[in-house]
Amino acid sequence: MKRPLVTVIVNTFNDASLVVTAIESALSQSWRNLEVLVYNNASADNTSYLVRKISDPRVELIDAKNHTNLSTARNLALESARGEFVCFLDSDDTWHPEKVETQVRAMRQSNLDFCCSNFRFSDEGEVRPPTFVGQHLNRILHSIPFEICYPAALSTIMFKRSVLEGKPFDQSTHITGDYRLVTTLARQGDWKIIPKALVTITRRPSGQSATKVQMMVTELADYSMLLRLDGKTSSSAYVALRALEIGLHRGGRTFRRSRLFCQLSRDLRLLAWLPRYFIHRLRHSRLLTR
Repeated sequence: MKRPLVTVIVNTFNDASLVVTAIESALSQSWRNLEVLVYNNASADNTSYLVRKISDPRVELIDAKNHTNLSTARNLALESARGEFVCFLDSDDTWHPEKVETQVRAMRQSNLDFCCSNFRFSDEGEVRPPTFVGQHLNRILHSIPFEICYPAALSTIMFKRSVLEGKPFDQSTHITGDYRLVTTLARQGDWKIIPKALVTITRRPSGQSATKVQMMVTELADYSMLLRLDGKTSSSAYVALRALEIGLHRGGRTFRRSRLFCQLSRDLRLLAWLPRYFIHRLRHSRLLTR
């Protein structure tokens, strides 16, 4: 089989202590035909120095002159991509050595628009079991609206580059740009999940601040409104309910006192979708590692 070029994009900002490990996990792939584009989003640490010390010619450093939000940085990095397939690797995550090869084969065999893999979380150095368990994983996940289950982190996904034309990440978003992109692709294209855990996702001890949670919920609420205006009623409702659930679970008292909480909780149009939302969430939760 001809080995197509795969572009790996590593977006990083002030993450010098971890980014080299992420890059090394990309360079250690069994699939050797790679280009690794490291987009340094105007870091104030020694990220550039450490990346330049990597001698592998497949690594290209892109030093941004000005800091931008994450979605804009991803779009800017994409402009330099030459591969038939594109993967994103967050600077604090790592890949299994066969991640790229496994996904390329799946993409080509089924002519997929994107392919994600199972993954593990790493909490302060302790690596957890694979996130998803059980048989018939693809069949079950395909029966749950992607807006609800979103069974991926961006580091787990391989895209066909042709589906990433223009500026695929909505530059008005900072946190949820990948969610918007992937849920849109899932509604109109072909995808699958590989049951094997091929990625380790690092969870920071500090978790998500109240400000980040508020930003996430606000971006999801905006996305829900856009879907509603576009006539995608069910998708709009599921995104709004997901925003409400995240806000209540992670935002706590701060979110419950916010205007956005009042707006979402009083939207009577969501009530009709609430039973189906919880049924789907229950089915999704049964796939997760306890």
